[in-house]
Amino acid sequence: MTAPRLTLTADLFRPYLVGTTWESGTWKHVRWLDGIVGTAARLGGWQVGTASWDARLRGDHHYFHTPDLYEQAGLPLTTEGWGKLLSLETLPAGIANAVTELFRGTTVVGYELPDLMCRLLDQAGIAVIDLILYPVRFLDDVVFAARTNRASIHRMLLHNMLDLRDAALRAGFVRSKASFMTPLNLRPSSSGRFRTTVRRSISRPDASFSLAIIFQT
Repeated sequence: MTAPRLTLTADLFRPYLVGTTWESGTWKHVRWLDGIVGTAARLGGWQVGTASWDARLRGDHHYFHTPDLYEQAGLPLTTEGWGKLLSLETLPAGIANAVTELFRGTTVVGYELPDLMCRLLDQAGIAVIDLILYPVRFLDDVVFAARTNRASIHRMLLHNMLDLRDAALRAGFVRSKASFMTPLNLRPSSSGRFRTTVRRSISRPDASFSLAIIFQT
């Protein structure tokens, strides 16, 4: 029996400037995801690989040279170019195929994948689970939102769905403790550093993707 295949990835398109050199802005996320999800999947009998702009990874790793994509798309390899790339509805067929071929025949688990990448994978018939760090940051565990383009996977994710009443209760505990602390002399919305918005869902334009909010366990 052939082991099911899983590929772990993140935003393949996101560049990050280090000194004077552009590199992947998400290669660390892929390694982090491999350490958590990849380890559990291997123990469960899955064949696990990774895909990113990270030439240093070994094992079942699919290297993607992101600068080539920007050159073919006629965009600069910069943060501004990344924004323009993500605003596109789709990519030319040759570029789109180069992306989707990395994941053919696998289930994809990604970290904060851009909508463009999700659309390409969905149109290629590839199952995707996209993990998003949820803005609730004061619980005993890390909370993720997970969206997927497969109804069967969504139903399984719902078994680990977070009851947001638990978050509201914990927020009450934090507010109660804060009543004994000296207030910070800040005007409302004067510092984004202290501002967090908690939402019941994360708005996404792709109707083919459903959302669940789960704990990291």
